[in-house]
Amino acid sequence: TGQPITIIKDNEAMAREQAATLRGYEWAGISPGDKQARFWGQASNNFDVFKNNIKDFLLNRRRYSAFNYTEEKLKYYLKDLLKYQPTYLYGYASILFELALIILENKSSFKFPSLKAIISTSEILHQEMRTKIEAAFGVKVFNEYGCGEVGTIAHEDQNGIMFINAENLFIEIVDENDQPVLNGSGRIIVTELSNKAQPLVRYDIGDYGELCHSDQKFNKSLPILKNIHGRAYDIVIGPNKRKYHPEFFIYIFEKIKNEFQDCIKQFQIIQNNRALIFNIIKNSSYNNNKIESLVTEKLKQEFQDYFSYHFEYVEVIAREKSGKMRVVKRIDN
Repeated sequence: TGQPITIIKDNEAMAREQAATLRGYEWAGISPGDKQARFWGQASNNFDVFKNNIKDFLLNRRRYSAFNYTEEKLKYYLKDLLKYQPTYLYGYASILFELALIILENKSSFKFPSLKAIISTSEILHQEMRTKIEAAFGVKVFNEYGCGEVGTIAHEDQNGIMFINAENLFIEIVDENDQPVLNGSGRIIVTELSNKAQPLVRYDIGDYGELCHSDQKFNKSLPILKNIHGRAYDIVIGPNKRKYHPEFFIYIFEKIKNEFQDCIKQFQIIQNNRALIFNIIKNSSYNNNKIESLVTEKLKQEFQDYFSYHFEYVEVIAREKSGKMRVVKRIDN
């Protein structure tokens, strides 16, 4: 929604979430401890980098930054994967797709006999993306659906069916008037069942989908989530056509929110050629000069003078026709 939020989870809730995740990975033929190549975000400070390094070591995974990359960097990743030979890949759909395109152009150069599966997450996995990723790597792609506030919500099995982690979550589908949708698409509403520290009840995650119930042929007594849509982030294009995942910018604003007492109520970032426009709904603790200077300084560390920065203070941030609020988007002129 563009509203930064911190959720506290107790140990039982975390354990249940991890158990459901491991079950989903099992459907993909992946076991705990299998080697993972993780295309994900990179921490911005030394302490968080240290923590991630420890976690990656313990979980037998190697991390590759999905925050910004060029074609040359992706080729470097692929060459490193040849040496690493992971059991599975995990990461944002967009970067997995771009890796696949490079492999398809250089088919004979990249072979991964150790690979069992690919798990795509965080973004819509379009059919074209799935087809090309599977063609490039020679293994099946399994889609994972979730959000940062509650963790994984559903996992795709070997038949391509997205089963909800119903032991941990209750899912509703509602229309714009908050009335139940029995057939067809509507807003996905999530209630977490096991987190006693800070439970989320009827949480609107901003996505759309359809709900149906399993039957005997799938051999699972779990509800099914299908036709998920509305999750649409844009990649920001920087200097030398370097691509930046939206989470790169979202992390910056979340850090500022934590440092300055929830000064930002909501934000949106729009790229218009070489301009970055920040639509901000501010709270009373917001200091225009201080926050603008801090955001600009942090971005200039990465982009130098490539972008111009424009701060717009608004009362409301418009949603897309689908109802989705795109936190980061690019306008192609």
